[in-house]
Amino acid sequence: MARRCIRKLQPDLFLLVETDFWPNVTHSLVSEKVPALLVNGRISEKSYDKYRSFKPFFLPMFNSFSFLAMQRREDVEKMIGLGVNKDKVRCLGNLKYDTVLPEVRENGFLRRADLSIRDDAVVFIAGSTHPGEEEILCDVFSRLLGKFSNLYFVIAPRNNERGRAVQDLVEHSGLKGVRRSKKERSDHQVLVLDTMGELVGFYGIADIAFVGGSFVDAGGHNPLEPAVFAKPVLFGPHMEDFADIVDEMVSEKAAVQLVGPDELYPQIVEYLQYPEKMKQSGQAAQSFVLARQGVTKRHIDLIERMLS
Repeated sequence: MARRCIRKLQPDLFLLVETDFWPNVTHSLVSEKVPALLVNGRISEKSYDKYRSFKPFFLPMFNSFSFLAMQRREDVEKMIGLGVNKDKVRCLGNLKYDTVLPEVRENGFLRRADLSIRDDAVVFIAGSTHPGEEEILCDVFSRLLGKFSNLYFVIAPRNNERGRAVQDLVEHSGLKGVRRSKKERSDHQVLVLDTMGELVGFYGIADIAFVGGSFVDAGGHNPLEPAVFAKPVLFGPHMEDFADIVDEMVSEKAAVQLVGPDELYPQIVEYLQYPEKMKQSGQAAQSFVLARQGVTKRHIDLIERMLS
């Protein structure tokens, strides 16, 4: 079936994204003399062990690619370690590093004045939160208010249909909250962001950002979105969906991964007591993202060379 489709389509180039390998397809591409390129490739330790154990099966498949564009140098080394021709393997970076900036540009920039947020307020935002996290965050914010009166909290549930439930939870915590979609009253301490497509813009007006889906076992969400705005980035232990990015960010001090909820309060207190440290953390986060831009162009350049 695969070979029949390839003969029918007669492609000039086959692109495979990441590591969802299909041996039958790659074998058919070789038979029909169609060049293949692996894009945004990565190898986890678990996969690497499997490839090594069944090397006679996997190595011919890997060598059937004209080039393998990997996310990290470690991935390149693993491919070479498996026996892949080193001239076929290149580290071009992770395409996720390029996706954040176009989204920022499309969303534009918000101003605090448009949201009736005081210029001297310190804005703490929790983005893409899940059930089980909002209670923790409201408790931490309540404790922080007892020490820092100029705090403002934006909480953005991952599912904006939960806006009313999250507002009820905020009120139950003894805080005054409004929903972005309703704005029931102006005298509030918490804004529940229950509208579509605005989270990235709100990261731009925040001072400290927490990435949700990370205190509960939900895989986490994109930590690059607040990082590109030079905000200190915090998240919990469950960032499995962005594991490679998180490992790099933490190792380069471009983000702080908290072992558990108990570490959130003292970490924010430290930032508020030492604003210069908060600024440095934000700058490190932004530098991390900007230093990794250009991945898309490197892939396009490689594709153009292969097609020519």
